[in-house]
Order: sequence, then structure tokens, then C-alpha cells
Amino acid sequence: IRDRYQRRVHGDWHRYKLNLFTMDAAKYAELKKKRIFKKFTYRGLELEQLLDLSNEELSQLVTARARRRFHRGLKKPFMNLLKKLRKAKKDVPFGEKPPVVKTHLRGMIIVPEMIGSIVGVHNGKMFNSVEIKGEMIGRYLAEYSITY
Repeated sequence: IRDRYQRRVHGDWHRYKLNLFTMDAAKYAELKKKRIFKKFTYRGLELEQLLDLSNEELSQLVTARARRRFHRGLKKPFMNLLKKLRKAKKDVPFGEKPPVVKTHLRGMIIVPEMIGSIVGVHNGKMFNSVEIKGEMIGRYLAEYSITY
């Protein structure tokens, strides 16, 4: 687009006005207030429900590979990472991001408890900061830190 108010139609440039600029401020504020944001769900469960699930219940929602890992039990290094993430999130005031927790555990499956944390995932050369979001549940940390 050449100009913010121009668009191309059949090879010719025509001027047009955006609805946003022709609206009065009160009407715009009313429309903005009406906006409804999509709630995050994972396989039909909202975030609050996901946080209340036990490991056995969560394992029924994830893929077969992750289910096998949960069934065989999370080993000590994975539990230690979860403890560090809990501690980092606990010490932070509301509305701020927690400090980065560095790890080499690329095989860690992301669980709902980790949402909102920032993890430094090692890629073989350096640590890539990954902010854990709800859409990442059931995936591996390695998927968000490409190897060197």
C-alpha cells in the first residue's frame, strides 16, 4: 500500500477512508468495550481446570508419547526444574515476569503449572529464553529452542 488511505483496484489507486477514522470517539469506545476475547482451552478444559488436574488426569489429555512419560513417572531432574520454576514465580510481584530459569532438559514436557514462566533452554551453544504459554502444553521444551 502506497499510502495509508489508498488501495489498488484493477491497476488504479483509489482513495478511501477507514471506518475507524470516521467513527466518533464515543462509538469507538463502545465497540472496544464490547470486544470479547477468546478464552484459552486445551482439549475442552480452561486454564483454571487444567491447573487443578493431577498428573494422571493430565496424562489422559496429552499425546501417547507424553502419556507414556507420565505413566513411567517424572524423574528427579524434571521435578527439580518444576521446583525452581515454582520458586521463581512465587518471588515475583503480580503483573511482572519471573526471572529466567536455565536448563539443559530439552526433553521436559510442558505442563500447565509452567505457564507464565520463562525458561532458558540450552541449544548446544547458548540458552534461548522461552516464555511458556498455554498453547505449549504437552509439547517438549526442545521444540521452542532450535539446536545450534
